Amino acid sequence: MATLDSRIQNNAQLYHRLIQDLANEHDVSMEYEDISSTRAAVSEKLKTLQVELNFLSQTAKKEYDDLHKARHFSVRSAAATLKGKKKALIAKEEAEYQQAFETEQQAKRKVDMVSSELATLSAKEKKLKDQKDHMINIRGQLEGLLDEVFAEPDGSQVLEPQLRAELLNYVDQTNLATRDLQRFRDTDHNLVQVLRSIAKAKEISKVALNYVPFDIFGTALIDDQQVMYIEACQRTTWECQRRLNIVRGILPEIPYPNTLDVVTGNHMLGLRFEGGYVDIAWKVKVQQGYNILVTAEKNVKSGMQWVRHYLGYTEGAIERLKVAQEATKASLYNERRQIFDQALSATYGPPPSSSTAQVGSTLADDDAPPPVYEPPPNSDYNTNHQQAPPEVPTTIGSSSTQLDIPHLQVPSPTTDSGRHLRTASQSSSITAPPLHPPQEPTPPTSTTSSNADQTGHSYSTPNMNNPFRSSLQLPPKQ
Repeated sequence: MATLDSRIQNNAQLYHRLIQDLANEHDVSMEYEDISSTRAAVSEKLKTLQVELNFLSQTAKKEYDDLHKARHFSVRSAAATLKGKKKALIAKEEAEYQQAFETEQQAKRKVDMVSSELATLSAKEKKLKDQKDHMINIRGQLEGLLDEVFAEPDGSQVLEPQLRAELLNYVDQTNLATRDLQRFRDTDHNLVQVLRSIAKAKEISKVALNYVPFDIFGTALIDDQQVMYIEACQRTTWECQRRLNIVRGILPEIPYPNTLDVVTGNHMLGLRFEGGYVDIAWKVKVQQGYNILVTAEKNVKSGMQWVRHYLGYTEGAIERLKVAQEATKASLYNERRQIFDQALSATYGPPPSSSTAQVGSTLADDDAPPPVYEPPPNSDYNTNHQQAPPEVPTTIGSSSTQLDIPHLQVPSPTTDSGRHLRTASQSSSITAPPLHPPQEPTPPTSTTSSNADQTGHSYSTPNMNNPFRSSLQLPPKQ
Protein backbone atom coordinates (compact mmCIF):
# COMPACT_ATOMS: atom_id res chain seq x y z
CA MET A 1 0.00 0.00 0.00
CA ALA A 2 1.39 3.40 -0.99
CA THR A 3 1.96 5.87 1.82
CA LEU A 4 0.45 9.33 1.95
CA ASP A 5 3.76 11.00 1.09
CA SER A 6 4.22 8.81 -1.98
CA ARG A 7 0.67 9.52 -3.17
CA ILE A 8 1.29 13.24 -2.75
CA GLN A 9 4.53 13.09 -4.72
CA ASN A 10 2.91 11.05 -7.49
CA ASN A 11 0.19 13.69 -7.96
CA ALA A 12 2.39 16.72 -7.33
CA GLN A 13 2.44 18.01 -10.90
CA LEU A 14 -1.32 17.75 -11.37
CA TYR A 15 -1.93 19.39 -8.00
CA HIS A 16 0.48 22.24 -8.80
CA ARG A 17 -1.20 22.85 -12.18
CA LEU A 18 -4.66 22.92 -10.64
CA ILE A 19 -3.77 25.41 -7.93
CA GLN A 20 -2.10 27.62 -10.52
CA ASP A 21 -5.34 27.62 -12.51
CA LEU A 22 -7.26 28.51 -9.34
CA ALA A 23 -5.01 31.44 -8.49
CA ASN A 24 -7.55 33.99 -9.77
CA GLU A 25 -10.67 32.17 -8.57
CA HIS A 26 -11.51 34.69 -5.86
CA ASP A 27 -10.99 37.71 -8.12
CA VAL A 28 -13.12 36.20 -10.89
CA SER A 29 -15.91 35.38 -8.44
CA MET A 30 -15.97 38.88 -6.95
CA GLU A 31 -15.85 40.55 -10.36
CA TYR A 32 -18.67 38.34 -11.61
CA GLU A 33 -20.85 39.31 -8.64
CA ASP A 34 -20.14 43.03 -9.23
CA ILE A 35 -20.92 42.78 -12.94
CA SER A 36 -24.11 40.82 -12.25
CA SER A 37 -25.40 43.41 -9.79
CA THR A 38 -24.47 46.27 -12.14
CA ARG A 39 -26.16 44.57 -15.10
CA ALA A 40 -29.32 44.02 -13.06
CA ALA A 41 -29.41 47.71 -12.09
CA VAL A 42 -28.87 48.82 -15.70
CA SER A 43 -31.59 46.42 -16.85
CA GLU A 44 -34.07 47.97 -14.41
CA LYS A 45 -33.03 51.44 -15.57
CA LEU A 46 -33.62 50.45 -19.18
CA LYS A 47 -37.13 49.20 -18.36
CA THR A 48 -37.94 52.54 -16.72
CA LEU A 49 -36.60 54.49 -19.69
CA GLN A 50 -38.62 52.36 -22.10
CA VAL A 51 -41.81 53.06 -20.17
CA GLU A 52 -41.00 56.76 -20.24
CA LEU A 53 -40.24 56.60 -23.97
CA ASN A 54 -43.59 54.95 -24.69
CA PHE A 55 -45.37 57.74 -22.83
CA LEU A 56 -43.41 60.44 -24.68
CA SER A 57 -44.11 58.76 -28.03
CA GLN A 58 -47.83 58.83 -27.33
CA THR A 59 -47.57 62.49 -26.29
CA ALA A 60 -45.69 63.39 -29.49
CA LYS A 61 -48.29 61.55 -31.59
CA LYS A 62 -51.09 63.45 -29.87
CA GLU A 63 -49.35 66.77 -30.50
CA TYR A 64 -48.89 65.86 -34.17
CA ASP A 65 -52.59 65.01 -34.47
CA ASP A 66 -53.49 68.37 -32.89
CA LEU A 67 -51.19 70.17 -35.37
CA HIS A 68 -52.73 68.30 -38.30
CA LYS A 69 -56.22 69.25 -37.16
CA ALA A 70 -55.19 72.90 -36.76
CA ARG A 71 -53.82 73.04 -40.32
CA HIS A 72 -56.77 71.27 -41.92
CA PHE A 73 -60.50 71.56 -41.56
CA SER A 74 -61.79 70.81 -38.08
CA VAL A 75 -64.18 72.36 -35.59
CA ARG A 76 -61.32 73.96 -33.71
CA SER A 77 -59.70 75.23 -36.92
CA ALA A 78 -62.99 76.66 -38.15
CA ALA A 79 -63.54 78.46 -34.84
CA ALA A 80 -60.02 79.93 -34.95
CA THR A 81 -60.59 81.04 -38.57
CA LEU A 82 -63.80 82.88 -37.67
CA LYS A 83 -61.94 84.64 -34.84
CA GLY A 84 -58.94 85.40 -37.05
CA LYS A 85 -56.56 83.38 -34.83
CA LYS A 86 -55.78 80.42 -37.08
CA LYS A 87 -52.12 81.41 -37.65
CA ALA A 88 -51.59 81.82 -33.92
CA LEU A 89 -53.22 78.41 -33.28
CA ILE A 90 -51.00 76.74 -35.88
CA ALA A 91 -47.87 78.41 -34.44
CA LYS A 92 -48.82 77.26 -30.93
CA GLU A 93 -49.45 73.66 -32.05
CA GLU A 94 -46.17 73.60 -34.01
CA ALA A 95 -44.22 74.77 -30.94
CA GLU A 96 -45.85 72.11 -28.72
CA TYR A 97 -45.25 69.37 -31.26
CA GLN A 98 -41.62 70.47 -31.74
CA GLN A 99 -41.00 70.33 -28.00
CA ALA A 100 -42.67 66.91 -27.65
CA PHE A 101 -40.70 65.59 -30.64
CA GLU A 102 -37.36 66.78 -29.23
CA THR A 103 -38.16 65.28 -25.81
CA GLU A 104 -39.00 61.98 -27.48
CA GLN A 105 -35.72 62.01 -29.42
CA GLN A 106 -33.74 62.67 -26.26
CA ALA A 107 -35.46 59.73 -24.57
CA LYS A 108 -34.65 57.52 -27.57
CA ARG A 109 -30.99 58.49 -27.39
CA LYS A 110 -30.95 57.62 -23.66
CA VAL A 111 -32.55 54.26 -24.37
CA ASP A 112 -30.00 53.54 -27.08
CA MET A 113 -27.11 54.44 -24.78
CA VAL A 114 -28.40 52.34 -21.91
CA SER A 115 -29.15 49.46 -24.29
CA SER A 116 -25.59 49.58 -25.57
CA GLU A 117 -24.26 49.66 -22.01
CA LEU A 118 -26.46 46.70 -21.08
CA ALA A 119 -25.21 44.72 -24.08
CA THR A 120 -21.60 45.38 -23.07
CA LEU A 121 -22.27 44.34 -19.48
CA SER A 122 -24.12 41.22 -20.60
CA ALA A 123 -21.22 40.16 -22.81
CA LYS A 124 -18.76 40.74 -19.98
CA GLU A 125 -21.00 38.88 -17.55
CA LYS A 126 -21.20 35.91 -19.92
CA LYS A 127 -17.43 35.88 -20.26
CA LEU A 128 -16.96 35.97 -16.48
CA LYS A 129 -19.60 33.29 -16.02
CA ASP A 130 -17.70 31.02 -18.39
CA GLN A 131 -14.54 31.70 -16.40
CA LYS A 132 -16.35 31.01 -13.15
CA ASP A 133 -17.77 27.75 -14.49
CA HIS A 134 -14.27 26.80 -15.59
CA MET A 135 -12.99 27.56 -12.08
CA ILE A 136 -15.77 25.43 -10.59
CA ASN A 137 -14.76 22.59 -12.89
CA ILE A 138 -11.13 22.93 -11.82
CA ARG A 139 -12.19 23.09 -8.17
CA GLY A 140 -14.11 19.84 -8.66
CA GLN A 141 -11.02 18.22 -10.19
CA LEU A 142 -8.91 19.42 -7.26
CA GLU A 143 -11.38 18.12 -4.69
CA GLY A 144 -11.52 14.79 -6.52
CA LEU A 145 -7.71 14.64 -6.48
CA LEU A 146 -7.65 15.35 -2.74
CA ASP A 147 -10.29 12.69 -2.09
CA GLU A 148 -8.25 10.19 -4.07
CA VAL A 149 -4.98 11.01 -2.32
CA PHE A 150 -6.53 10.94 1.15
CA ALA A 151 -8.73 7.93 0.47
CA GLU A 152 -6.58 5.72 2.71
CA PRO A 153 -6.15 6.71 6.39
CA ASP A 154 -2.71 7.81 7.47
CA GLY A 155 -1.52 7.47 11.06
CA SER A 156 0.64 10.58 10.91
CA GLN A 157 -2.37 12.91 10.51
CA VAL A 158 -4.76 13.67 13.34
CA LEU A 159 -7.09 16.47 12.26
CA GLU A 160 -7.81 15.24 8.73
CA PRO A 161 -9.32 11.85 9.72
CA GLN A 162 -11.32 13.58 12.44
CA LEU A 163 -12.78 16.12 10.01
CA ARG A 164 -13.52 13.39 7.46
CA ALA A 165 -15.41 11.31 10.04
CA GLU A 166 -17.28 14.41 11.21
CA LEU A 167 -18.30 15.27 7.65
CA LEU A 168 -19.53 11.72 7.00
CA ASN A 169 -21.55 11.88 10.21
CA TYR A 170 -23.22 15.13 9.17
CA VAL A 171 -24.04 13.70 5.74
CA ASP A 172 -25.64 10.59 7.27
CA GLN A 173 -27.68 12.67 9.72
CA THR A 174 -28.85 15.00 6.96
CA ASN A 175 -29.99 12.07 4.82
CA LEU A 176 -31.84 10.53 7.78
CA ALA A 177 -33.52 13.83 8.66
CA THR A 178 -34.53 14.41 5.04
CA ARG A 179 -36.13 10.97 4.88
CA ASP A 180 -38.01 11.54 8.16
CA LEU A 181 -39.12 15.00 7.06
CA GLN A 182 -41.03 13.50 4.14
CA ARG A 183 -42.58 10.94 6.47
CA PHE A 184 -43.75 13.68 8.82
CA ARG A 185 -45.24 15.66 5.95
CA ASP A 186 -47.12 12.62 4.60
CA THR A 187 -48.38 11.81 8.09
CA ASP A 188 -49.52 15.37 8.68
CA HIS A 189 -51.40 15.38 5.38
CA ASN A 190 -53.25 12.18 6.24
CA LEU A 191 -54.08 13.36 9.76
CA VAL A 192 -55.59 16.55 8.36
CA GLN A 193 -57.73 14.47 6.01
CA VAL A 194 -58.78 12.25 8.95
CA LEU A 195 -59.92 15.25 10.97
CA ARG A 196 -61.95 16.50 8.03
CA SER A 197 -63.57 13.08 7.58
CA ILE A 198 -64.30 12.79 11.31
CA ALA A 199 -65.95 16.20 11.29
CA LYS A 200 -68.02 15.15 8.30
CA ALA A 201 -69.08 11.88 9.99
CA LYS A 202 -70.03 13.75 13.16
CA GLU A 203 -72.21 16.17 11.20
CA ILE A 204 -73.96 13.30 9.39
CA SER A 205 -74.50 11.45 12.69
CA LYS A 206 -76.13 14.49 14.27
CA VAL A 207 -78.36 14.91 11.24
CA ALA A 208 -79.43 11.24 11.45
CA LEU A 209 -80.18 11.49 15.18
CA ASN A 210 -82.05 14.79 14.97
CA TYR A 211 -83.94 14.04 11.76
CA VAL A 212 -87.72 14.33 12.08
CA PRO A 213 -89.44 12.11 9.45
CA PHE A 214 -92.68 13.21 7.84
CA ASP A 215 -94.94 10.37 8.94
CA ILE A 216 -98.47 11.22 10.01
CA PHE A 217 -98.98 7.75 11.50
CA GLY A 218 -95.65 7.60 13.33
CA THR A 219 -95.29 3.85 12.98
CA ALA A 220 -91.83 3.58 11.34
CA LEU A 221 -88.82 3.17 13.64
CA ILE A 222 -86.51 4.82 11.11
CA ASP A 223 -86.96 6.80 7.92
CA ASP A 224 -85.29 5.94 4.61
CA GLN A 225 -83.51 9.28 4.73
CA GLN A 226 -82.05 8.36 8.12
CA VAL A 227 -80.89 5.04 6.69
CA MET A 228 -78.99 6.87 3.95
CA TYR A 229 -77.43 9.19 6.55
CA ILE A 230 -76.27 6.27 8.69
CA GLU A 231 -74.80 4.39 5.74
CA ALA A 232 -72.98 7.54 4.62
CA CYS A 233 -71.58 7.92 8.13
CA GLN A 234 -70.43 4.28 8.05
CA ARG A 235 -68.56 4.80 4.78
CA THR A 236 -66.94 7.98 6.07
CA THR A 237 -65.89 6.22 9.28
CA TRP A 238 -64.25 3.43 7.31
CA GLU A 239 -62.42 6.05 5.22
CA CYS A 240 -61.12 7.61 8.46
CA GLN A 241 -59.76 4.24 9.56
CA ARG A 242 -58.13 3.68 6.17
CA ARG A 243 -56.26 6.98 6.55
CA LEU A 244 -55.30 6.15 10.14
CA ASN A 245 -53.87 2.81 9.01
CA ILE A 246 -51.78 4.68 6.43
CA VAL A 247 -50.50 6.95 9.21
CA ARG A 248 -49.50 3.96 11.34
CA GLY A 249 -47.69 2.46 8.38
CA ILE A 250 -45.80 5.62 7.46
CA LEU A 251 -44.87 6.60 11.01
CA PRO A 252 -44.97 3.62 13.38
CA GLU A 253 -43.11 5.72 15.98
CA ILE A 254 -46.15 7.94 16.56
CA PRO A 255 -47.10 7.79 20.26
CA TYR A 256 -49.94 5.45 21.22
CA PRO A 257 -50.82 4.21 17.72
CA ASN A 258 -53.51 1.89 19.11
CA THR A 259 -55.67 4.92 19.94
CA LEU A 260 -55.85 5.84 16.25
CA ASP A 261 -58.91 3.67 15.87
CA VAL A 262 -62.51 4.56 15.02
CA VAL A 263 -63.93 1.11 14.21
CA THR A 264 -63.04 -1.17 17.14
CA GLY A 265 -66.11 -1.40 19.37
CA ASN A 266 -68.07 0.94 17.10
CA HIS A 267 -71.53 -0.66 17.07
CA MET A 268 -72.84 1.84 14.54
CA LEU A 269 -70.86 0.00 11.86
CA GLY A 270 -72.84 -3.15 12.59
CA LEU A 271 -76.24 -1.67 11.82
CA ARG A 272 -78.08 -3.45 8.98
CA PHE A 273 -81.26 -2.45 7.23
CA GLU A 274 -81.87 -5.34 4.83
CA GLY A 275 -85.29 -6.91 4.35
CA GLY A 276 -87.13 -4.35 6.42
CA TYR A 277 -85.28 -5.36 9.61
CA VAL A 278 -84.53 -2.44 11.93
CA ASP A 279 -82.49 -2.68 15.11
CA ILE A 280 -84.57 -1.21 17.91
CA ALA A 281 -81.42 0.23 19.50
CA TRP A 282 -80.15 1.95 16.37
CA LYS A 283 -80.19 5.39 18.00
CA VAL A 284 -78.07 4.17 20.91
CA LYS A 285 -75.58 2.62 18.53
CA VAL A 286 -75.35 5.76 16.38
CA GLN A 287 -74.86 7.85 19.54
CA GLN A 288 -72.13 5.44 20.69
CA GLY A 289 -70.43 5.73 17.28
CA TYR A 290 -70.62 9.50 17.55
CA ASN A 291 -68.90 9.37 20.97
CA ILE A 292 -66.12 7.21 19.52
CA LEU A 293 -65.59 9.80 16.77
CA VAL A 294 -65.34 12.58 19.36
CA THR A 295 -62.75 10.64 21.35
CA ALA A 296 -60.80 9.73 18.21
CA GLU A 297 -60.79 13.37 17.13
CA LYS A 298 -59.05 14.34 20.39
CA ASN A 299 -56.47 11.58 19.97
CA VAL A 300 -55.80 12.53 16.34
CA LYS A 301 -55.29 16.18 17.30
CA SER A 302 -52.85 15.12 20.02
CA GLY A 303 -50.93 12.97 17.55
CA MET A 304 -50.91 15.74 14.94
CA GLN A 305 -49.49 18.18 17.51
CA TRP A 306 -46.63 15.75 18.18
CA VAL A 307 -46.05 15.23 14.44
CA ARG A 308 -45.96 18.96 13.70
CA HIS A 309 -43.55 19.62 16.54
CA TYR A 310 -41.23 16.94 15.17
CA LEU A 311 -41.73 18.28 11.63
CA GLY A 312 -40.60 21.76 12.66
CA TYR A 313 -37.70 20.33 14.66
CA THR A 314 -36.59 18.24 11.66
CA GLU A 315 -36.69 21.23 9.30
CA GLY A 316 -34.53 23.25 11.68
CA ALA A 317 -32.15 20.32 12.20
CA ILE A 318 -31.65 19.95 8.44
CA GLU A 319 -30.76 23.64 8.13
CA ARG A 320 -28.27 23.44 11.01
CA LEU A 321 -26.75 20.22 9.67
CA LYS A 322 -26.27 21.71 6.21
CA VAL A 323 -24.46 24.73 7.68
CA ALA A 324 -22.22 22.45 9.76
CA GLN A 325 -21.68 20.19 6.75
CA GLU A 326 -20.49 23.07 4.56
CA ALA A 327 -18.23 24.43 7.31
CA THR A 328 -16.71 21.00 7.96
CA LYS A 329 -16.26 20.38 4.26
CA ALA A 330 -14.40 23.69 3.91
CA SER A 331 -12.23 22.89 6.93
CA LEU A 332 -11.39 19.46 5.53
CA TYR A 333 -10.50 21.00 2.15
CA ASN A 334 -8.23 23.57 3.79
CA GLU A 335 -6.56 20.96 5.98
CA ARG A 336 -5.81 18.71 3.00
CA ARG A 337 -4.47 21.68 1.02
CA GLN A 338 -2.21 22.55 3.92
CA ILE A 339 -0.86 19.01 4.13
CA PHE A 340 -0.24 18.97 0.37
CA ASP A 341 1.51 22.37 0.41
CA GLN A 342 3.77 21.42 3.30
CA ALA A 343 4.81 18.22 1.54
CA LEU A 344 5.57 20.03 -1.75
CA SER A 345 7.06 23.25 -0.37
CA ALA A 346 10.60 21.97 -0.85
CA THR A 347 10.03 21.16 -4.52
CA TYR A 348 7.66 23.89 -5.74
CA GLY A 349 8.08 26.53 -3.09
CA PRO A 350 5.18 28.25 -1.37
CA PRO A 351 1.90 28.18 -3.33
CA PRO A 352 0.31 31.36 -4.72
CA SER A 353 -1.13 33.57 -2.01
CA SER A 354 -4.62 33.50 -3.45
CA SER A 355 -4.63 29.71 -3.68
CA THR A 356 -3.81 29.34 0.02
CA ALA A 357 -6.75 31.47 1.09
CA GLN A 358 -9.08 29.70 3.47
CA VAL A 359 -12.23 28.57 1.72
CA GLY A 360 -15.29 28.84 3.95
CA SER A 361 -15.10 28.96 7.69
CA THR A 362 -15.81 26.79 10.64
CA LEU A 363 -18.72 27.33 12.96
CA ALA A 364 -18.78 30.82 14.41
CA ASP A 365 -19.12 29.66 18.02
CA ASP A 366 -16.57 26.98 18.90
CA ASP A 367 -18.23 26.47 22.29
CA ALA A 368 -21.62 25.66 20.74
CA PRO A 369 -22.43 21.95 20.60
CA PRO A 370 -22.45 20.37 17.14
CA PRO A 371 -25.90 20.00 15.57
CA VAL A 372 -27.48 16.59 16.06
CA TYR A 373 -30.69 15.15 14.66
CA GLU A 374 -32.60 12.85 17.00
CA PRO A 375 -35.01 10.61 15.06
CA PRO A 376 -38.32 9.68 16.68
CA PRO A 377 -37.76 6.73 19.02
CA ASN A 378 -39.94 3.69 19.47
CA SER A 379 -41.39 4.16 22.94
CA ASP A 380 -41.75 1.31 25.41
CA TYR A 381 -45.52 1.63 25.11
CA ASN A 382 -45.40 1.14 21.34
CA THR A 383 -43.05 -1.84 21.72
CA ASN A 384 -45.04 -3.62 24.43
CA HIS A 385 -48.60 -2.75 23.40
CA GLN A 386 -48.36 -2.55 19.63
CA GLN A 387 -51.39 -4.13 17.94
CA ALA A 388 -52.13 -4.73 14.31
CA PRO A 389 -54.27 -1.94 12.84
CA PRO A 390 -57.93 -2.80 12.19
CA GLU A 391 -58.53 -4.35 8.83
CA VAL A 392 -60.40 -2.13 6.39
CA PRO A 393 -62.42 -3.67 3.54
CA THR A 394 -60.58 -3.17 0.26
CA THR A 395 -63.75 -1.91 -1.42
CA ILE A 396 -63.65 1.22 0.74
CA GLY A 397 -60.56 2.68 -0.93
CA SER A 398 -61.15 1.33 -4.43
CA SER A 399 -63.07 4.35 -5.64
CA SER A 400 -63.44 7.83 -4.27
CA THR A 401 -66.95 8.04 -5.64
CA GLN A 402 -68.16 5.79 -2.84
CA LEU A 403 -67.70 8.69 -0.44
CA ASP A 404 -69.67 11.15 -2.53
CA ILE A 405 -73.11 11.79 -1.04
CA PRO A 406 -74.93 14.04 -3.52
CA HIS A 407 -78.40 13.19 -2.21
CA LEU A 408 -77.68 14.11 1.41
CA GLN A 409 -78.65 17.57 2.61
CA VAL A 410 -76.08 17.93 5.38
CA PRO A 411 -76.11 21.32 7.16
CA SER A 412 -73.17 23.63 6.81
CA PRO A 413 -70.34 22.42 9.04
CA THR A 414 -69.49 24.31 12.18
CA THR A 415 -66.21 26.10 12.73
CA ASP A 416 -64.63 23.00 14.27
CA SER A 417 -65.70 20.73 11.42
CA GLY A 418 -62.18 20.49 10.01
CA ARG A 419 -62.68 22.16 6.61
CA HIS A 420 -60.55 25.08 7.79
CA LEU A 421 -57.64 22.77 8.65
CA ARG A 422 -54.35 23.32 6.85
CA THR A 423 -51.37 21.05 6.51
CA ALA A 424 -48.11 22.03 8.17
CA SER A 425 -46.63 23.07 4.79
CA GLN A 426 -49.60 25.40 4.20
CA SER A 427 -49.59 26.86 7.69
CA SER A 428 -47.22 29.61 8.82
CA SER A 429 -47.98 29.29 12.52
CA ILE A 430 -44.47 28.02 13.29
CA THR A 431 -42.26 31.11 13.14
CA ALA A 432 -39.07 29.45 14.37
CA PRO A 433 -38.36 25.70 14.29
CA PRO A 434 -37.90 24.10 17.74
CA LEU A 435 -34.40 23.15 18.76
CA HIS A 436 -35.35 19.91 20.49
CA PRO A 437 -37.65 16.98 19.62
CA PRO A 438 -41.02 16.77 21.39
CA GLN A 439 -41.53 14.86 24.58
CA GLU A 440 -43.77 11.82 24.55
CA PRO A 441 -47.32 12.99 25.32
CA THR A 442 -49.45 11.62 28.12
CA PRO A 443 -51.59 8.57 27.28
CA PRO A 444 -54.66 9.77 25.37
CA THR A 445 -58.21 8.61 25.89
CA SER A 446 -58.98 5.17 24.54
CA THR A 447 -61.45 5.08 21.69
CA THR A 448 -62.73 1.65 22.73
CA SER A 449 -65.73 2.23 24.92
CA SER A 450 -67.82 -0.21 26.83
CA ASN A 451 -69.99 -2.61 24.92
CA ALA A 452 -72.95 -1.79 27.09
CA ASP A 453 -75.34 0.89 25.88
CA GLN A 454 -77.34 3.30 27.96
CA THR A 455 -80.22 0.82 28.35
CA GLY A 456 -77.99 -1.85 29.84
CA HIS A 457 -77.99 -4.12 26.81
CA SER A 458 -74.72 -5.76 25.82
CA TYR A 459 -73.47 -6.20 22.28
CA SER A 460 -70.82 -8.43 20.80
CA THR A 461 -70.59 -6.85 17.38
CA PRO A 462 -67.42 -8.00 15.56
CA ASN A 463 -64.84 -5.49 14.45
CA MET A 464 -65.19 -6.12 10.72
CA ASN A 465 -68.61 -4.91 9.64
CA ASN A 466 -70.17 -4.43 6.24
CA PRO A 467 -70.27 -0.69 5.43
CA PHE A 468 -72.83 -1.13 2.66
CA ARG A 469 -76.15 -2.87 2.27
CA SER A 470 -75.27 -6.36 1.01
CA SER A 471 -72.52 -4.94 -1.18
CA LEU A 472 -69.53 -6.50 0.55
CA GLN A 473 -68.91 -9.98 1.90
CA LEU A 474 -65.76 -10.41 3.96
CA PRO A 475 -64.14 -13.85 3.99
CA PRO A 476 -64.23 -15.65 7.34
CA LYS A 477 -61.09 -15.38 9.43
CA GLN A 478 -58.89 -18.44 9.42
